[in-house]
Amino acid sequence: MTKHRALSIVLYHHAGLLKSYEADERMRLQWAYDLLAACDDELEPHYSELWRLVPGRAPPSDAARAKCHLGTGPHLRVALAKFLRIIPHYLALPLRIIPSTTASADATYELFRDEVDIRMAARRMPFLTSSEQAEEVCTTVSVNAT
Repeated sequence: MTKHRALSIVLYHHAGLLKSYEADERMRLQWAYDLLAACDDELEPHYSELWRLVPGRAPPSDAARAKCHLGTGPHLRVALAKFLRIIPHYLALPLRIIPSTTASADATYELFRDEVDIRMAARRMPFLTSSEQAEEVCTTVSVNAT
């Protein structure tokens, strides 16, 4: 057994006992939540355009979906690559790839979103981005100062 393998086994079984593990996990969760918010901001114009092209409550046409996939695909793949570096263990091993189709990438992105939401709720973390939290702190400090 190599030293690396032995160390990985020890860390796997004792990660919850390390004092910094919880703080590191919370930091990774916050990064992931910030990444979700940033990616959602990049995806929103494409999805808005998709629904703008749909008359009434009809389902989107294949052409409208194709146009949306062309716009969202690159953003989703970049976000998934970042998620796989930050929080790969949130998904089952077969899903730890960047899908070749935009529909699959979107589904994988939603799985990451679900896992981040579940884990943040379990840790009772606020559903705020880092910038929103900083703004809230500044507002609280300025209100208390007056």
